[in-house]
Amino acid sequence: YDKIKGKALIIRRSDKGESITLIAKEAEKKLEKDMLVIADKERSIAIGGVMGGLNTKVTEGTKNILLESAYFNPVSVRRTSRNLTVASESSYRFERSVDPGMVLPASDRTALLIAEICGGEIAELVDKGEKPKEKTKISLRINRLNQVLGLKLKETYVKNVLSKLCLKVTLGKKGILRVFPPSFRQDIKGEFDLIEEVARIYGYENISGTIPEIVPNPERKSVFWQAKEK
Repeated sequence: YDKIKGKALIIRRSDKGESITLIAKEAEKKLEKDMLVIADKERSIAIGGVMGGLNTKVTEGTKNILLESAYFNPVSVRRTSRNLTVASESSYRFERSVDPGMVLPASDRTALLIAEICGGEIAELVDKGEKPKEKTKISLRINRLNQVLGLKLKETYVKNVLSKLCLKVTLGKKGILRVFPPSFRQDIKGEFDLIEEVARIYGYENISGTIPEIVPNPERKSVFWQAKEK
């Protein structure tokens, strides 16, 4: 915080030709246009989700520290990291998507540990930016799950499996479960993702290969014959 010019933190896109010297190996990097950077009122001080700059490095003379806790778009971080040929523990995590629900708890915990171990006082929290959207419920049809997996699993078993995976599950209409994925399960987006989770816990080796049952419909005519009859 002591080294931040103007005592302001600005999240913006970089200008073409803008440069920053990174902490690791004190390497200077030329930024491409529209890379996400954290800046003060005069210069860039970090590349969002990738690495901090040498100009705000903590030293033995540092007295006041500003903690930044954020969620960065995985695609943006991956693109920036590759284009600058800079890999870090930060980029490794953000590229794979972190839990947006842990932004504030992580900040609070870090500040508390610093105060407990090193001493000092914790200043007020400044919370800016869009809040992570709560994931909407996903409807899981038990008959559809059994149809896809070729099994005859009961509703209670499926509910128990998903609950143990930290998913909130409530009963909907008959034969339907309403599932609310936690914020750290960004990979669960639809019904088939839930079916995959159940199959994974049930054990793929326990699912035998079956040929789908096809019921012929002699009354149904092909598009070719429909056109010919016209």
